[in-house]
This record gives sequence, structure tokens and C-alpha cells, in this order.
Amino acid sequence: LDAFGGNSGGPVFDKETNKVVGLLIRGHDDLEWDPERRCNKVVHCKNDECDGESVLKIGRIIDDIKKARDN
Repeated sequence: LDAFGGNSGGPVFDKETNKVVGLLIRGHDDLEWDPERRCNKVVHCKNDECDGESVLKIGRIIDDIKKARDN
């Protein structure tokens, strides 16, 4: 995923089926301070240097809704 702050709660789609498979819940820091330019710049991660993004699978959400409805 390529996401930024403010995208949390947004849908995550399967690129093969175009179906929603989850919701974005958190991610790696998006910006870092560049003291030379005195501004923030976008963090570019190489390989496995960053934590990445976290997604709550839609099946877990549906299960929780069903449990809440049945109680």
C-alpha cells in the first residue's frame, strides 16, 4: 500500500478482484524533517526498512458486526 496520514479507515482493495478486503488502520511515518531545506519531505522506504501499513481484514469486521448484532 502507498498511503498517507488521513487515509486511516479507508478501504483496501484487492487489485485482482477490485473487492474490498480490509480497512487501513495505521502506517509508517509519512514525513521526515529535512534540516537542510527546512521543511518536511516524504519518507521513501527501501526494501524492508519501514513498518509498512496495517490493514484490518474485512472478514474480522464482518464477524464482529455479526457478534454485536446477535447480542
